[in-house]
Amino acid sequence: MQAFTKVFSEGGYDYEQIKSQIRRFFPSVEQGEKNFIQAVEPMTRTLHQLAGTEDINSTARVMHNIGYSGSNRIIGILDIQYPKSGYSSDLDPYVIKVRYGSIPQDFLNQWKERMGGKYVIEKGMATTASIDDPDDVEMPNPLQITPGRPDVIEDWKYLPEKERQQMIEDAEIMMIDPHDLKSNQETIDRKGFEHFAQNPQEINSEAGGLSGEHQKHPLVLDTKEGLYLYDGNHRCAAALSLGIQVKVMYIDLRLMENLMGTDNGQA
Repeated sequence: MQAFTKVFSEGGYDYEQIKSQIRRFFPSVEQGEKNFIQAVEPMTRTLHQLAGTEDINSTARVMHNIGYSGSNRIIGILDIQYPKSGYSSDLDPYVIKVRYGSIPQDFLNQWKERMGGKYVIEKGMATTASIDDPDDVEMPNPLQITPGRPDVIEDWKYLPEKERQQMIEDAEIMMIDPHDLKSNQETIDRKGFEHFAQNPQEINSEAGGLSGEHQKHPLVLDTKEGLYLYDGNHRCAAALSLGIQVKVMYIDLRLMENLMGTDNGQA
């Protein structure tokens, strides 16, 4: 404004007349606020598309916390790694690591439309799918899903390894209706589910242990809040879809809850 005044007043111009003419190009306060509100949504969407991990990119985000439940919730956390060469190929694809949750089908459709490059999906550090086929991904878990697990399960998980493994070896083998099982795993691998659904004779057969967490039968932990599935979501989900019972390894943690003073997830 000072520069405007200096130029036009010292140049012999009618300062007030010029100022009134220039003001015609600016909206009123009310109209300006209305224009701003109309521009916020497309502007925010654009910033979301430009957002990334690079410092040079700007971003716009909701400032209040977003949790893992409710209508506006976190459904997946992905770590996208670009090809080392800068161009995706069969030998050097994009790597999409699923750190939490699952990848929505809409995300894969938009990726194919906008990026178009070769990519693989990894869950944690292990590759689970090579995505030229969008159907080769995770699917919703049909079992009862809960947002978390009782505290006693986490207490049991961190028992000394030898003690915990002994409890697993001593677990009772029994048949259970999969409708009664609860799980906090929202999604399962589609291929794993379809394998058991198409080969039901394998659901209740002894599976080879891949690690200490993958047992010969699904592992069920009984708590005051119900029966929680610790391992074996694919077999139990397939049994549920087929309407058959599933053979499980059963461990009762309710006495442990009493000894540790936990009740309904409260320590």
